[in-house]
Amino acid sequence: EQLRITREVKIPLLRFFDSYTEEQILTVGKRTALEFLQAITTNTIKEFVSDSLNRWLSDKLGLIARNEVVVEDIILVGLIRTRTFRKFVHLYTAEMDTCMLIVDELENLTGYINILYFNALISIQQDLYKKAQELSKIGNWTWDLQTNKRVWSDELFRTYELEKQLYAPENLAEYNHPE
Repeated sequence: EQLRITREVKIPLLRFFDSYTEEQILTVGKRTALEFLQAITTNTIKEFVSDSLNRWLSDKLGLIARNEVVVEDIILVGLIRTRTFRKFVHLYTAEMDTCMLIVDELENLTGYINILYFNALISIQQDLYKKAQELSKIGNWTWDLQTNKRVWSDELFRTYELEKQLYAPENLAEYNHPE
């Protein structure tokens, strides 16, 4: 069922499994679903999520490089889990209140996981952005109009050969060549 939903929502991560047979995809899917469920039942889900996140951040996912995961992957994995749980939760209990509590708990967990993964994805993107600035020797800055403060990127401080500080110098023109 999870594979059917995965194909239905067209999760981008599935492209990395193009060379896998249907059986291989099912084997991987069953293994990861079982690990996820075991972490929930043994109340070790935070450790499971942390380990999973660390594998991603340290580029140890195997088929997928850490910078190949996109926002849609994060959102759709949570959606797939929720839809799969909803489909089978009635097999666990016939009590509607219990079913609703389980689904609510899963949605809370999905939100928690999404926050962790979005923050990690933003961090990866910021690292790539900083590397691009460093390689191109081009920095950037932002200007807060309410406080009249400018914040420089690390590369801009390097360009002007200044020590990094929270805000940019007030008299920027002093640091530019007169020509």
